[in-house]
Amino acid sequence: MKICYYLDLPTDEYIWFARASIASVRSVMPGAEIVLMTTTQWAGPDLGVDNVRRLNLPMDCFYGYRKYFSQSTIEGDSLFLDVDCIVQKDVSGIFEREFDITVCYRCETDPLKRMLPFNGGVVFSRCPEFWKEATGNPGDHKDWVDPERRLSETATNDAYLVRAIDGNVYNYTPNLPGEDLSGKAIVHYKGRRKEFVLPGITECAA
Repeated sequence: MKICYYLDLPTDEYIWFARASIASVRSVMPGAEIVLMTTTQWAGPDLGVDNVRRLNLPMDCFYGYRKYFSQSTIEGDSLFLDVDCIVQKDVSGIFEREFDITVCYRCETDPLKRMLPFNGGVVFSRCPEFWKEATGNPGDHKDWVDPERRLSETATNDAYLVRAIDGNVYNYTPNLPGEDLSGKAIVHYKGRRKEFVLPGITECAA
């Protein structure tokens, strides 16, 4: 099983979260192979991963295209995580089920749930072809909404066996600092929630 991250912008904030996420994986799933997917221009620090894949990706397009393209190059049982995800429980059991892709429903409190039912920050995958379709062309990714929309649209394609699991457990976004997260398998500090663990952070992507 591989745990895969895509990162090509080595800001202090992203590096802090990447290290915290990697450490969380090492704690609960010590046997997993951790892979950093990035570009040939990567100049970030050593994050202590097992494998770095440097891809020749265009930098003049939106980040979502590069992320999805990199995911289309990974074969076998793989968990794709955003770097702002903290893994609190061993989730390798998800791969005991048959599927091409397992996605997480957005949390019930997420206002985007109806328009974009799935969040791409936590995806269990064993089907590179799914990601090739979801990637599309560089021009298909103009902002952060486009990759999320393409994920949801591709997940409805009957060509793939797609399973959906509870985002309130496997891709949970906290609402308040200090919230009890003991029952969550993966906590996703997306957007402004990063301030809950790293005060003063300015990165506020969705």
